[in-house]
Amino acid sequence: MDDQIGIFEDFGAHWTTWTYKDVGVMGLVTLVPKSEYIERLSSIFIMKHALNTDDWMIWLPGYKARQSVEDLAYHLEAVVNPEMSNAANLSSLSQAILTVYAGALIQPEYAKIFKDLSEEEIDVIKQSFAFKNCKINEGLLNILKKYTNAKVRLGKND
Repeated sequence: MDDQIGIFEDFGAHWTTWTYKDVGVMGLVTLVPKSEYIERLSSIFIMKHALNTDDWMIWLPGYKARQSVEDLAYHLEAVVNPEMSNAANLSSLSQAILTVYAGALIQPEYAKIFKDLSEEEIDVIKQSFAFKNCKINEGLLNILKKYTNAKVRLGKND
């Protein structure tokens, strides 16, 4: 992120960080790994990683799913047009198969986790997202401070 924002700054390009709060991937504020939400959804995270549904996050597990899509990309290229761009073909297939299709297959499993919960149980899970129960991504905070010339202060009472 530091390198990316540095390039934007060097060329006077506008930039922003889109993720303020997330489940521990890249947000300025992230859920605690032992939070009720993260623990309750552990089976979903396992599925998402195995199927590489967030295929834009290449650092996550999912080699087998990525390899299967790569094999399909090579097969399509061999059959249709060996000169087509492998990178574009692979990117399009990964997005369609892993992110869209496989991600949609997981949605009912996600919903089942919440199906029979009481309002009180759901409220407990929702508290995982309360600022006071989250942790600050200090690395990202320091990068943002560097480029904004701001005295960014995040605390439990903000």
